[in-house]
Amino acid sequence: MQSNVLRDDESIVDAFATAMFDRQLERFHGRFGRVPDGDDPVFFQPQRETPEPMSPQEILAHVTGDALSSELLEFETIEAARSFAILVLLRLGLSAMEAEDARSRSGRFAVH
Repeated sequence: MQSNVLRDDESIVDAFATAMFDRQLERFHGRFGRVPDGDDPVFFQPQRETPEPMSPQEILAHVTGDALSSELLEFETIEAARSFAILVLLRLGLSAMEAEDARSRSGRFAVH
């Protein structure tokens, strides 16, 4: 995160979602040497030669890991971070059904 100060009209979910989106754009540019176009996934498989989307479960693990290491957030448990991550994914446009599917399939998981 670049700043740990929220604007008056900004929720912690909005601030983290914005920072997460910005971080993913930087990661995309670093991996593929260009900015993503409209068809590129925000959450991509970094080991692939072309931008391919992560599964909802991979995205949830990725966002949860970033939430646990964020300067803006303090979580005592992975469960709290995972719940927060689901809110962020919904804010970023993952459907409620995809978010619930990721949650139910992941159970208790190791954060990468």
